[in-house]
Amino acid sequence: MRIDFFKKLKRNRLRAIMRGYRALKKEKKIYLIRKIKDDLIKKEIEGTDGLLDIFFSGLGNNKSLILKQLLALRTETVSFSGAILYAYGKNKKLIFPLPRVLQDVIKSNNFPINTRLCSILWIGVVFLYWYRGVFTFYRYAYKQFINLFFKKKSLYGGRYTYFDGLTATNLPTNSKEKADFNIVTWYVLRKGARDKIDVICHNVSNTSSIKVNGIQVKYIDNVIPYIVKPTMMLYFILWGIGATITCAFLFIFGKWQNVLLLSEYTKAIIVRFCNAKDLAYDYLFHNSYFIYRPIWTYEAEKKGANIIFYFYSTNSELYKPGHRYIKQFNYSLMNWPKYLVWDRYQENFVTRSIRYDSSIEVVGPIWFSSGKKKVPLLPEQTVAVFDITPLRSSCFSLYAYPQEYYSAKNIGQFLIDIKDVFCNTGISIAHKKKRFLDKAHPAYVKLTNNFYSSNDMISINSDISASELIDKCKYVISFPFTSTAIIAKNQGLHSVFYDPVGIIQKNDRAAHGILVLNGIKELKKWVKITLET
Repeated sequence: MRIDFFKKLKRNRLRAIMRGYRALKKEKKIYLIRKIKDDLIKKEIEGTDGLLDIFFSGLGNNKSLILKQLLALRTETVSFSGAILYAYGKNKKLIFPLPRVLQDVIKSNNFPINTRLCSILWIGVVFLYWYRGVFTFYRYAYKQFINLFFKKKSLYGGRYTYFDGLTATNLPTNSKEKADFNIVTWYVLRKGARDKIDVICHNVSNTSSIKVNGIQVKYIDNVIPYIVKPTMMLYFILWGIGATITCAFLFIFGKWQNVLLLSEYTKAIIVRFCNAKDLAYDYLFHNSYFIYRPIWTYEAEKKGANIIFYFYSTNSELYKPGHRYIKQFNYSLMNWPKYLVWDRYQENFVTRSIRYDSSIEVVGPIWFSSGKKKVPLLPEQTVAVFDITPLRSSCFSLYAYPQEYYSAKNIGQFLIDIKDVFCNTGISIAHKKKRFLDKAHPAYVKLTNNFYSSNDMISINSDISASELIDKCKYVISFPFTSTAIIAKNQGLHSVFYDPVGIIQKNDRAAHGILVLNGIKELKKWVKITLET
């Protein structure tokens, strides 16, 4: 009975969200959500609490930016978009936990907001941040104390690198039956021997330690190193007691800035008090988490560690809708010291987006993930087809894209056109889906299943890496602007983007210099010319 009640509430909320989405779309106001988010990003946040900042020193001019990044982690989400759509669909005021300074931004966009409820909810959020900060301090204090006086562990087994935010598919399999196209293997082949790395550490638990080209790859339960000096441990304890008590008073008086920093700053203090030789040589972060840079990395950088941000894909830019490109303000919050990018086009994208000094290195396509499954035996003449899985309507509405290009209709037409053009050419079609098929649009699932059952296309498991599939094919067709087109071009294959509706411009910089085919006539022509050469 209770489960049915909550299911009904969820259904009603989704209906209101979809109603709000349709209303904004009909009134040609769907851009409003992106505009509100951009204005929230551009809003300057005051980061000082006067003398009480003594517990959060060392951040300098970065403090305001860090606060903006933390707030963006809340507003650059589908839950925030959903809250706006729900309010619009129900013709009610927006209710979402936000500080007053951001509530004013929403008001300036003439969107009704329930300031009282938003403020009350924000108080609850700030309390949770304080609670998490206290818990983080005491948890680390206990672990540091046990290690200092009983375990005496300070190193991770030599000069090491740490990868953050990985899953099991990002790790080497050491299989003799198939090649590995994952980020760890890519790093080992590119930097491991040159930089004399002994160990590569990662965050994926329940995995075995293995060796790749003589370099150990293993899981560690904590990226933060240990304090090895009793005096530094005493300073950490005193800082923690003072900071937690101070943040409690700040919370009571409505000052939330430092409270938000407490948990993350605890880790930064440990890094400040640890030995530099216990830090990793490289810390690597990827573009699934591009907005927020952890506070402890500022301290690690000061001690000589390399903080590196890498792109595992190039599909970051919005397509050019007319004569002008759309500005993407969310990337302006990035302030990583070093970026690894695929090509000059992505280098230019990062340069345009960021506002802070950094170095950018062009390294070519960056492998990211590969499963244990092998590419099935394919005919000699095979075209690899890569699309983007369209979301079901309820999920698609939550993202409130300012551009509706990645719809089930467009992607379905992409596949239908390719099937029709390659029919009777003697070339097989290998279609690789993205993951997250539980959220896929039913029409897309039905269409692809029909293609597979009628042998019009060969289904490629989503766990198989794109690079591995491309290695087995002669031609590659990608939906704009997936990274597979660049991988194929880099490997010397015939590679194009196919736009079935004809709205992508051939000179769009998001195409990275790869040929864009508009409509089925151009696709037919390209296939004919390619087969004749």
